[in-house]
Amino acid sequence: MVRSGNKQGKKESSPRIFYVFFVPGEKFTQGVNVKKLIYIAIFLQLSISSLLLADSNVVFTDPNLETAVADALGLTPPITEGQMANLHSLTANNLGIWDLTGLEYATEVNELHLSGNLISDLSPISALTNLIYLYLNDNQITDISAVSSLVNLDTLFLSINDVNDISPVSGLTGLTSLYLGSNQIINISSLSGLSNLTMLDLTDNQVVDISVVSNLTSMEQLYLADNQIVDIPDMSTLTNLQYLHLTNNQISDIAGLAGEEPNDLVSLLLRGNTTLNQVTYCTYLPEIIINNPLISVEVDDNPYTCLHHDICSNAVVVTKGVANTYSDSTAGATGAEKESICGLWDYYDVWHSYTPDSNEVVDISLCGSSLDTTLVVYDSCGGTELVCNDDYCDYQSLVTAALTGGETYMIRVAGYDETTGDYDLTITDAPEPPYNNTCQDANEVVPYSPPVTGSTTLAYGTDITSCTTGDTRDVWYYLIPTISGRYLIDANDSDYDTSLAVFDDCGGTELVCNDDYCNYDYFGRPDNVTSRIIVSLVEGETYYIRISGYAGGGGNYSLKVTLASDINKDGVVDIFDLMWLAGEWLQDGTSDADIAPDEAGGGGDKFIDLRDVAELCNQWSATP
Repeated sequence: MVRSGNKQGKKESSPRIFYVFFVPGEKFTQGVNVKKLIYIAIFLQLSISSLLLADSNVVFTDPNLETAVADALGLTPPITEGQMANLHSLTANNLGIWDLTGLEYATEVNELHLSGNLISDLSPISALTNLIYLYLNDNQITDISAVSSLVNLDTLFLSINDVNDISPVSGLTGLTSLYLGSNQIINISSLSGLSNLTMLDLTDNQVVDISVVSNLTSMEQLYLADNQIVDIPDMSTLTNLQYLHLTNNQISDIAGLAGEEPNDLVSLLLRGNTTLNQVTYCTYLPEIIINNPLISVEVDDNPYTCLHHDICSNAVVVTKGVANTYSDSTAGATGAEKESICGLWDYYDVWHSYTPDSNEVVDISLCGSSLDTTLVVYDSCGGTELVCNDDYCDYQSLVTAALTGGETYMIRVAGYDETTGDYDLTITDAPEPPYNNTCQDANEVVPYSPPVTGSTTLAYGTDITSCTTGDTRDVWYYLIPTISGRYLIDANDSDYDTSLAVFDDCGGTELVCNDDYCNYDYFGRPDNVTSRIIVSLVEGETYYIRISGYAGGGGNYSLKVTLASDINKDGVVDIFDLMWLAGEWLQDGTSDADIAPDEAGGGGDKFIDLRDVAELCNQWSATP
């Protein structure tokens, strides 16, 4: 058959070209078989769809891994990409696997056990964000950067590898268990944000600084044996800690464990720390054992001799009366690296306890001891420091304290400046204190009257001022100014180390406080440790002046009150005061002419200049 449009006599085997014309209402075709065209289009569409939907086979570089995956899926290789999506758990330990290529298609896997292999490259698993448990112990891994994207990990095992940089785990805040033993790790600061960790194993590394563990507040098990740790940080934040293994390090003391928390420890291993010092054996370990009743401690034999009452919980009971004086020695004491508020480096301490039968005021005395002592009374072990004294009777100590019947008080005896030696401790009834021992019984002081004098030696009270410590031996005066202005309250003629404070009421607000307004010697040491205050007062108001002694000290005082600008103390601010000031112009140091407003420093900036002139002019012609 010869079709029109072809050369004469030549058969057409297939149409080479066709046209379909669409015109409104009509359809035209030329040179085609329409039915055949439809079949071809359907065939092409199905072929393309099949190609697009084809499930490609996964290429595994490592045949051992392919076999393990096939067994886990219950299939025979080859395995397709689609089949890999059905893999949720894989156990392939000790199979000689060296390449993880192919696992990148296991996008739904939750658990991988790949320990005891030859793996070094973790990049194929970097996108497996559904992983929860990953076991990679005993491989050849150095780079763990691939795990940084595995944000749903709960447990990660990486022990027995060659890892030194663990910063990729810093963002895995969901981790509860992290095993990093037997690697080359030095720096663990990147763990600081992993507050959900309950188990951390860093055994057999090169870690020195473990301060970061204080941030891991959920920690229950902490394994740090065989490192190079020297210091134990404060672990009081690890309230859930139960297991702490520190064997074979270079630790000298364990002060960071000696507080009230942690108190649920059941295992503390310290063997092999040959540098552990006496304070650890004699003070910290006994305290830790008391605070953690279920604890088992393993430590090398104690090379030191410990005093029984070296810790507060083993305090020796003392009773009142000269006949009951307790004589002993602090030799061999350790104590914490902590000073009392009134002592200097008085670390080597021993402890006693006293329980009064009724409310009483007592003197607790170390007078007559050969040791240069410090003495502190607490309301309980680890409690509040109630009263403290360094030197009361020569270089020995005495405190006076009001005690409540039936309450037990803890008495700390120590040596000044790390000294140890013999002491004699006596408790007796305190003598009658001065009448003005309390604010409510304050005596009046009148400006320009002769100085009021007295002694704080028998006084007692509590430390309530802001400018010094332990100034518990106090007496009180009240002052009612006759004119408003700035007043000088001066205790410079006293014979002991005084402190001064002014309050707006008994139990009220401290307006100003000064400890030492003094001159200094060539070496910068105070050579006059008495006090003075310049303060603005209002006419007719009542103010309360407290005079006391630094660190529980007492002595003879002299107190006088004048207008601050009345430099020559003649009762009026006039030309003679200005002349006095001019005579000390531009001099520095303490001076009666130092009247510039500097109440924080006791009422003077210790330099005579225009500020002092301005202050004098502000009170010109004033007279009380």
